[in-house]
Amino acid sequence: MDPGNDAVHLVWIGQRLPLMGQLSIRLLQRQKFVPYLWCYERIANVPEGVVIRDAAEILPRDSIFSFQGYQPGLENGGKGSVSHWSDIFQLTLLQRYGGWYSQLDVACLKMPAECEYYFAQNAAPDAINTFIMKLPKNAPFLDACIEELTRKVNKSTSATIGWYDGMKIIGSHVYANLRSFISENNFECGCRIYTDTQEMPADNIEFVHWCNALCGPLREGPSRTDSLYYRLLREEELI
Repeated sequence: MDPGNDAVHLVWIGQRLPLMGQLSIRLLQRQKFVPYLWCYERIANVPEGVVIRDAAEILPRDSIFSFQGYQPGLENGGKGSVSHWSDIFQLTLLQRYGGWYSQLDVACLKMPAECEYYFAQNAAPDAINTFIMKLPKNAPFLDACIEELTRKVNKSTSATIGWYDGMKIIGSHVYANLRSFISENNFECGCRIYTDTQEMPADNIEFVHWCNALCGPLREGPSRTDSLYYRLLREEELI
C-alpha cells in the first residue's frame, strides 16, 4: 500500500538510531506526520508508530557510497558521510511516491502551510539544502535531475566531488522552474547555536537542520541544559 498524504519518508543506514535521530522522528510525529523509515536491516530502537520499509525497494544496498573528499569545518572533513548517496535515494523515492522527505538530523518545529513543493534555502545562491523536501510524485524535473546527479555524483567520483556538488546540481533544476517554492523558514547548521547556547529560533522557523556532520557527540545528547536541543529532548521524554 502506498503511503498516505500524512507520510514523511526517512532513511537510515545502521542498526541503531542516535538520540538525535529518535528526536527527529518524535518531532515529526508531534506534527501528525506518519514516519516511513526505509532501512536495509533491523534497527533496534525505532520509536513506536513508525512504518518500516525495505530500502532495497528504492535502491540496492550495493548502491551505497560515501564521500571521500574533504570539506573544511566538518567532522573528519565529511569523509565517510553517505549524504551524497542519500540525496540520490531521496529523489528516487520521491519520484515513486511523492510527499515529504526528511533527513534524521532535523527538528520539525511547526507544520508548514499546505504546499505542493517545499525546498530549503541554502546560503549558496546556486544550491538548495536537501534536509527537508516535498515533491509531487513524478515531478517533471526529476528525470533530468536524477540522471545528472547519478552521472556526476557516484562511487567513482566520491573522492573528487565537492561537499556541495549534489546540492548544486539539484539546485540548478529547482531554480530553473521552482524558485518560488524555496522557503526561508528553516535554519541550517543548528549544531552551531541551538545545542550549545540558550538562543532560540525565530517564530517563523519550521525546520532546524542540526547538520549531522558538525554534531559529533551531540548526536547522543546536549552539552547544556538551557539549549533548544535539550528542551526538545526533555519534551519528548528522550532524556
